[in-house]
Amino acid sequence: MTSVAVMQPYFFPYIGYYQLLNYADYFVVLDDVSFRQRSWITRNQIRLHKNPFTFSIPIQNSSQNSLIKDLKLYHLDEWKKKFLKTIYHAYSKYPNFKDVNCLIQAILNFENNKLSEFLFNSILTTSNYLSIQTPILSSSDIGYDRNVGASDRMINICKSLNCDIYINLPGGKSIYNKQYFAENNIDLRFLEGKPKGSKISIIHDLMENSETDFKKNMLNIEIL
Repeated sequence: MTSVAVMQPYFFPYIGYYQLLNYADYFVVLDDVSFRQRSWITRNQIRLHKNPFTFSIPIQNSSQNSLIKDLKLYHLDEWKKKFLKTIYHAYSKYPNFKDVNCLIQAILNFENNKLSEFLFNSILTTSNYLSIQTPILSSSDIGYDRNVGASDRMINICKSLNCDIYINLPGGKSIYNKQYFAENNIDLRFLEGKPKGSKISIIHDLMENSETDFKKNMLNIEIL
């Protein structure tokens, strides 16, 4: 049996995102759906002086009808400098600051102002840093029927990749129905248990935990 996970592209998402990515046989970045204002697609949180701090990527004017793949970034150079300065103030005294800061800089130096490409590269680069081998695809590059509801869209993606298991984060339990997926010959499963690490950006967990410990202990999950 072959599994696939499908998630919208988030900027430095929390550890559960990468646990899911690490577990799946294929990971699809869902970039051909409508952009949601004030979603985690363009913002997240770190710890700054022990308090939550929200950061966000600047994007050009958008509406709820804009597809993620059609949006563009702006004022990137100015934003990059400010973001790196914030990371320094937040984590310069953490044990893994040097390595993780290099990772962040490599991601920020990606020369493409398309939001979906920028986010895709950030996910791929972080996955490579963690030695995750799962192939990562963009949904816009997959041939499948998009003119359906959320559940059927996921089922169609599974079938287009010849996968018979669809896995999702716990929040998907309120959206997807196991019986409906089973009727379409897809086994729906969810990440179970409380993920190790924080619920904020993976940046925080990478700063706190060595690369070795992260790979050995924090990427391990249970899927039911």
